[in-house]
Amino acid sequence: MHSITSTASAMEDIARGVRSLYPDIYVVSIEIGNGKVDSYLLPLDVQVEKFCESIDSNPRLREGFNLLGYSQGSIIARGAVECCSLPVYNLITLSDIHQDLLTKYAYVTAIQNAISPANYWRDPEQLDRYYSNCHYLSDINNERGTPNGIYRENILKLNSFVMTYSNIDEVVMPRQSGLFMGYMKNSLEIETWNNSRQFTTAE
Repeated sequence: MHSITSTASAMEDIARGVRSLYPDIYVVSIEIGNGKVDSYLLPLDVQVEKFCESIDSNPRLREGFNLLGYSQGSIIARGAVECCSLPVYNLITLSDIHQDLLTKYAYVTAIQNAISPANYWRDPEQLDRYYSNCHYLSDINNERGTPNGIYRENILKLNSFVMTYSNIDEVVMPRQSGLFMGYMKNSLEIETWNNSRQFTTAE
């Protein structure tokens, strides 16, 4: 799955590389709506729903597949695994945004409904608002009051979940977000995943 303001064709270099290593493999890049515009203007839960519909409509994917997402496409891919019970063997996320931040307006309902990046902003100065008002990331990260056991079960079905980040990334902050590390509350210090809310409240 491609990144924000991009299209499925942007993943063709990766697809070509996979095909060169595994000539008989079936590779498909999923497009949601018109790609560039919808990747920015559609709320992420809607993008996940459309992504899952596309997967379900493809008979070649029904027996199971590996899933790769890049940047915003990574949290769409993870959300699809958690929410749609897809038959995914392995999930690979490149330069992901499992944790992120923006501005004080990110959690206003109108903004949450209007632009997809607001759905994954995780502001350390407004974590309570993030937990309660962020429509997407706080949900799939199981950071709300009661953890969603189905999300956990679906992730545990994976053979592996490979996460990466780039130490030269100038878009995703903190860069370590790709490894489930975010900023600590009211700080720009990095909180390790095993000290995070979702880890410490897991069953």
